[in-house]
Amino acid sequence: MFGKKQIGEIPTTDAKLLPGKVMEVSLPEVGGPGQKFYMKLNFKFDKVDGKSVSTKFHGLSLMNEHMYRIVRKRMQKTELVTYVDTKDGWKLQLTFIAMLNRNTNASVQTEVRVASEKFLKDFASNNSIDDFVKAVTAGSLQHSIRKMGNKIYPIRFSEVTKIEVKKAA
Repeated sequence: MFGKKQIGEIPTTDAKLLPGKVMEVSLPEVGGPGQKFYMKLNFKFDKVDGKSVSTKFHGLSLMNEHMYRIVRKRMQKTELVTYVDTKDGWKLQLTFIAMLNRNTNASVQTEVRVASEKFLKDFASNNSIDDFVKAVTAGSLQHSIRKMGNKIYPIRFSEVTKIEVKKAA
């Protein structure tokens, strides 16, 4: 997904114990933009091949400090947790937030949440896991949802805060 890059060193006495373990790495360490240091990617160790280990994408999360910076007074936080299936058979659990410009009533929040969920499911079903993760890390998916949601109510900020892999292909 990110090319064959070295993401870290793991001291071990028995390499057979590594498969199944998870390593957390920030996005700039795997070649992403430096200003997105708050995005943490999880990689699960897959196969040991001599002194190198291949990994699979296992999730994404944002630093709490980044989330604290987003939340402001007199803004409405709308959160969505949903499951999506990618084109290549991955099942993911997504947590998404949208910050609305002002405090709103429940019907507006529900409308934004439903529209965002439909957009996320459509986008995931038409793309592979590689394209989906690249869209999230680049911010293009969040920008598209924000643009779509602004037709319902002005959205100040939208972000995919967490991706958990429930089933890999």
